[in-house]
Amino acid sequence: MKFPGTYLAYAASMTLFGQTITGARLGLLMLLVLQRRNFVRPKSPL
Repeated sequence: MKFPGTYLAYAASMTLFGQTITGARLGLLMLLVLQRRNFVRPKSPL
């Protein structure tokens, strides 16, 4: 079972970075950076 959006993220990375091994790795790297940025936020002081 794959997470929702897996195929969309893969297709977007292939479109942006090309259909190469380097493109797939760059796409995965960007996806991981975006996930970390969205889900790991500093705690609010309030």
